[in-house]
Amino acid sequence: MSLLSQWPLLQWREPLWLLLALYPLLLWRLQRRGRNSRLHRYADRTLLPWLEVRQSLSLRQRLLSRNNSYVLAWLLFAIAAAGPRIAEPLPSQETA
Repeated sequence: MSLLSQWPLLQWREPLWLLLALYPLLLWRLQRRGRNSRLHRYADRTLLPWLEVRQSLSLRQRLLSRNNSYVLAWLLFAIAAAGPRIAEPLPSQETA
């Protein structure tokens, strides 16, 4: 039996723990909002391209970055805390 065929059988003991998976997204959004507001207070919108420094990182460097590792660890923690399990049907007892 393949993993994809067992996907509909997946049950969660504590599904509310999956909300922890949203925490890194919330932090990223708040950090981005604060950074943008600081930049806009510092300079005009037309001058922003001259202020921003973009690093050209390869795909491998971006995927293996420290922040991505933390996010992945946090997501795995949230999934583990939610308690996934595959419910297998009990063998039927035939009565004679």
